[in-house]
Amino acid sequence: MSVNYDLLPDHCREGMRLWIEHGISPGDFLLAVLRNDFCEAIVRADSINEHHLRAYAQFLHYEAPPDCWGSEQKVIAWKERWGRK
Repeated sequence: MSVNYDLLPDHCREGMRLWIEHGISPGDFLLAVLRNDFCEAIVRADSINEHHLRAYAQFLHYEAPPDCWGSEQKVIAWKERWGRK
């Protein structure tokens, strides 16, 4: 799987990579983004991420596997796919 993480802010690339490639849960902000809960993501965003929400949406749409994001159920299933709780 070839994913271009360059669309994301530097400090969140590794968290997203670990999620996509290993099913390791990222922090609360990225989990909200992955659940497609952008209201929660805005509340949890730091001063950098609050300006990059469009980039996250583009990243998920164009780069991320569709099974790893989009709803709470998809996030849970992705985690379970990797044997994580």
